[in-house]
Amino acid sequence: MRLTLLILFFGISTYCLGQCVDNQSYVLSPEGPYEAGDVVEVNYTLGEFIQLNINWVIAFQINLGEGWTDLTPISEPDNPNPYNVHGSGNWFWDDSHTFPSGLNFGPGWRFNNTGWIQYRYSPFIGFYQGDPDWGSSSTGPFTMSFQLTVAETCTADDLSISINVYGDCLTGGWNNGDCCEDPYFSIYDDFVSVAPDPDAGENYTLNICDYDEGLNFYELIGSPDDNGIWTPSLENGYLGYFEPSSNTAGVYTYTVEGECNTSQSQVNVSVIDVDPPNIISN
Repeated sequence: MRLTLLILFFGISTYCLGQCVDNQSYVLSPEGPYEAGDVVEVNYTLGEFIQLNINWVIAFQINLGEGWTDLTPISEPDNPNPYNVHGSGNWFWDDSHTFPSGLNFGPGWRFNNTGWIQYRYSPFIGFYQGDPDWGSSSTGPFTMSFQLTVAETCTADDLSISINVYGDCLTGGWNNGDCCEDPYFSIYDDFVSVAPDPDAGENYTLNICDYDEGLNFYELIGSPDDNGIWTPSLENGYLGYFEPSSNTAGVYTYTVEGECNTSQSQVNVSVIDVDPPNIISN
């Protein structure tokens, strides 16, 4: 009988040397792509967590690309098993922590176990309570949400979002030998949408007689953006209408401002003051 019990115990231990994170889902509001200054809410759900015969889910690690800023928790994970003494406690937000296994954590949610009482069978019977390096004896589901802001940037920075779920075999809360790795769950994998640089066209040199008809400078500088301004100012807005008889010679600059950069082109004008040709009909 004793031999049989030992075999059964060995079989259970071998079976429980891992964890399984299943049925993960998310909702992004709004959906991407995103540009600088966008505020995004992430709602994440872990459908089921199976690790040991007692399921210790300890923490949810949030991994972010460099393009994100202002990470703010909104709602903590639900505790679907609050009446189990093994799982009573509370979730709290933590930016940085090192687990007994040496695993660096943060930012994300960790579970502070306050209910577990462990009895030691020894000549001196004693007990101790749980601590923040233990988790909740729950299988799920867990739902949580947080908010992010796209940093003010002019480069296509990384906007990836992913989550790791940590159980006690990874954190060292329970030393049960080799454990399976928990791959990250990808929520978003893209980059900051950056507006193209503004285009003010090309430089142009104009020699014109004072009796010639007026013209639009915009038509001389290629195919620039049409939201620029002329300096000195000209009529017709971005078209830049120049009248030789009334406008002066000089350099006219067309400027287009973008979100991150500014583009300029110039028209260098020389006005020739001559008498108009005398056309005689023969």
